[in-house]
Amino acid sequence: MQNTEGESRQTGKLTFLISMVIMYMEPILMVSDNIAFLVNQRKILDLFDRMEKVNSKLIRENIIVNLSRVRRNTIILVVGITILEIGLVIYNFVFFQDAIWFIPIWLSTLAKVLYVSLVFVTKEFFQGLNQTLLTTQIFFNENKLLKKERLKNVIETDELSYLRREILVKQKIVARPKISPSVGLEKVVNVIPYGENDKKLFHNEKPFSIDSKEIFISDKMDNKIMKLCEIHDDISDIAKRINQMFSVQMLLLIMYGFMALTARIYFMYCSIVGQIIPVVFRAAESTTVSFIYLIYTSAKCLTVVMVSYSTKQVAQRTGIYLHKVAIAVDEDHLYETVNHLSLKLLNHSIRFCACGFFDLDMSTLYAITGGITSYIIILIQFNLAALRVKKSNEAP
Repeated sequence: MQNTEGESRQTGKLTFLISMVIMYMEPILMVSDNIAFLVNQRKILDLFDRMEKVNSKLIRENIIVNLSRVRRNTIILVVGITILEIGLVIYNFVFFQDAIWFIPIWLSTLAKVLYVSLVFVTKEFFQGLNQTLLTTQIFFNENKLLKKERLKNVIETDELSYLRREILVKQKIVARPKISPSVGLEKVVNVIPYGENDKKLFHNEKPFSIDSKEIFISDKMDNKIMKLCEIHDDISDIAKRINQMFSVQMLLLIMYGFMALTARIYFMYCSIVGQIIPVVFRAAESTTVSFIYLIYTSAKCLTVVMVSYSTKQVAQRTGIYLHKVAIAVDEDHLYETVNHLSLKLLNHSIRFCACGFFDLDMSTLYAITGGITSYIIILIQFNLAALRVKKSNEAP
């Protein structure tokens, strides 16, 4: 404690305050994660049950979601984080005789890996739905192209069709029965303008009528689209539950990342100009290790934000693919169904946020980057002002 107080006198109250906040932020993150797990035990188990049910529904709709990539990425993240944490601890111990234990920040990082994995599973579910809708759209578009090609091969020109009609009409005039003079004019003669053979001929000139469609669109397509939208609602509900369970941890993570990155960069500057650095940030004396810390801390925040943002974008594309399917099918009843379901999807859109303070999207990254830059400039200005005051006081 005496060393800390002596160091605080040398580095100033601001530097001492920054180091204390960062030092105690890591155990606070671990405690908050542990409390959240204790509170949300039943919710997490219920969440896994809901995911299993959604996966079963997708399988019934012939949508196979490959979750092996999620498992592989999770294992890679856990192994990489463990190796990196142990490596940093060994470096601090060997070069600085610093026995800072890695378990608090390691457990906190693993909690964020769980969040990323759960959100990534929901993203895979959304992508499975979107891929099915995209395949349906491509199928109907290809069917339209086939119809157009056959239409060009069957119908030659409009003039030939007109000549055929003229020939048929003339044949009917020739074949009309003559009225005998002995028959009274009062007698009505039934004249049929076209015979059965003529009807068949005209029918053959029209290669694709409503009854001759190769694909008959009925209520089955509407039911299929409705089932997919119901699954979309279930996945959106899972995403909202994940956000509710991890919103506090995400808020603390962004706060920690903001302060840690700002402090690391500031103390790197202090090390470059030859000023005294607090014990907590003695690793800033090595530029390589400082960059590793910066990349590691920013990667945690960046991964959480990017996965949340990309999942939100994939969920919003479902409505776009729905309308593309409706355009490809081109049926009035399907248009009505899609318009109704698109409004429903719009009202059930997902949103990943940190306790409502800000969304986990690219705008947050932009704000954090701007905030870090501004605070570093302010800290450097305070540092330069303190140096000028110190020099003026030491002057005779």
